[in-house]
Amino acid sequence: MELFNSLATRIFDAVFFPLNLLGPSGSIIAISILAGIALLFVYGKVSNQKAIKKVKKGIAAGIYESVLFRNDLRVSLKAQGKMFLGGVKYFGLAIPPIIILSIPCLIILAQLNLRYGVRPLAEGESAIVSVGVKDDASLFSAELTAPEGVSVTPPLRDLDNHQVSWRLDAKTSLTTDITIKIADKTTTQKIFVGEAPTKIPSETHASSWLQFFYPGSAIPKELKDLVTEIVIKYPAKEINVLGMNTDWLITFLVVSILAGIVGSKFLKVEI
Repeated sequence: MELFNSLATRIFDAVFFPLNLLGPSGSIIAISILAGIALLFVYGKVSNQKAIKKVKKGIAAGIYESVLFRNDLRVSLKAQGKMFLGGVKYFGLAIPPIIILSIPCLIILAQLNLRYGVRPLAEGESAIVSVGVKDDASLFSAELTAPEGVSVTPPLRDLDNHQVSWRLDAKTSLTTDITIKIADKTTTQKIFVGEAPTKIPSETHASSWLQFFYPGSAIPKELKDLVTEIVIKYPAKEINVLGMNTDWLITFLVVSILAGIVGSKFLKVEI
């Protein structure tokens, strides 16, 4: 999974290289349009377009029939029954391509979350660093140290979930490294403060399934036998679109769906 994530991240880095010139709002809109058109194109290839078109015509005919003969209860009910059956058939035709599309869609969402999910700390802000461990011995031996400019609270140990947490207070405007030590093994993690790169990995997991959703980093090899996750809770990032601050996911969903609807007219894809 680490190899897959590394390859996917490099591909998206290449795609985002020119888009980053548009800024956060411009780049998320551009990638949403591209993703909407690309997913629409794939949907057209993996779906039964002829059957979908036939079913949609049947549903439309049922609507017209129900309206025209609304005073005839028998005909109106029959038309509504046809519409219901048409809806069931349409649902059945849409499910298989949607399942196929879910795989590239999840990859896109994971990569976008890496770039738009969180923002770096500002001077004076705090972040919680949590480390999940595999046994009690690791839980009580876990230590976190930070250089001057970042203060660290005493650890809070969650015995039930095998997790230890610290609060970091950024008193500097510069990105710095913290040191995590468990037993006799040590590793460092970056804490992004002020200016930061376009990608900020906030969660690292040992589980391959969770790695799929949180690309960008991996459990350090020094701690693989001891640690299940390292989570740094940065503030959520907001994107300014048309004067409104919103979450990147809302922007992506709205813009990509609109792009797909408009694009279906030009690509002649039934959706």
